[in-house]
Amino acid sequence: MVSLPTKDAFVAHLDAVNGLLDPRGELAQAQNRTHSFAVLAGAFINSFHAGIARVLAKRTIVGVDPLKRTEQTMEILDEMTFGEIDTAVSAAERLWRLHAHATATMDDGTAVAATDPDLLAVALMTGLRTTAALRVLTHPARTKSIEEHIQEHFNAYWPERDGMMASVGIPQDYLPDDPVVAQQWWADQIQDNLIANAEQQSLEKILDQFTSKASGELSDKGKRLLDKHLVSGVVTREAVTIAYYSAPEFLKPIALPDGPPHFGRTELLTLPAANRMAPAWLSGGIPRECPQANRVMTHLAEEG
Repeated sequence: MVSLPTKDAFVAHLDAVNGLLDPRGELAQAQNRTHSFAVLAGAFINSFHAGIARVLAKRTIVGVDPLKRTEQTMEILDEMTFGEIDTAVSAAERLWRLHAHATATMDDGTAVAATDPDLLAVALMTGLRTTAALRVLTHPARTKSIEEHIQEHFNAYWPERDGMMASVGIPQDYLPDDPVVAQQWWADQIQDNLIANAEQQSLEKILDQFTSKASGELSDKGKRLLDKHLVSGVVTREAVTIAYYSAPEFLKPIALPDGPPHFGRTELLTLPAANRMAPAWLSGGIPRECPQANRVMTHLAEEG
């Protein structure tokens, strides 16, 4: 059986009570329902990396049943992040096995796999950048530039990188200790493996695929929310806006030559209020609905 190569390192970072993350840390605070917008933004940025794009094209998350697959993925990630040790390790092993079967071949005949440390590290870095951008863009009080605030949040996440790396199979010390140097490595990786295909990089297409089956699973209220927010393009604008501010500088004029969408930043300021309103397919396994996370957050509240 294929086994997570960084299992021992992952276990070393797990706390029996709090799981992988510091419950009072910046990353734990970022795990809420609106985080799904950062996930969509990350998918948009990662689609410009040829290796990631090829693997996703071969084994896409939307698949036959996008809602079910996405919910299962979020359940695994929540168990890895917040679960008790046995639960977290079991989830990490399942995710590694899924990645081990996600392989493809590039045009030059080179084999590529989702378990490639470069691909895993690029995806992790993108996730941290979009999470930081979402946090900044949903909070109006800013005393510096957006990029400076994004960098501050990214720096605050960086001390917890080793545990996150180990959870998905990235070898320890694979990324530079300096967060600025690490982000330059990330930008270079995307630039060196750049693919710019307008059809592939359409976030509207990603969202159409993502929700094509989901609408049939929603309540009447959920369908009305879907029609109101997705059809009007709000979700697309918000995700693309997050992608714009979190993307490497070289990529912005390529991916979004017209800049961030009009009204995108204004709409993002309303996202915190959307925590209670977002339809289930978009919310995923957020902490308030995740039994593993509830265990951690309840203990934290009891400690005062």
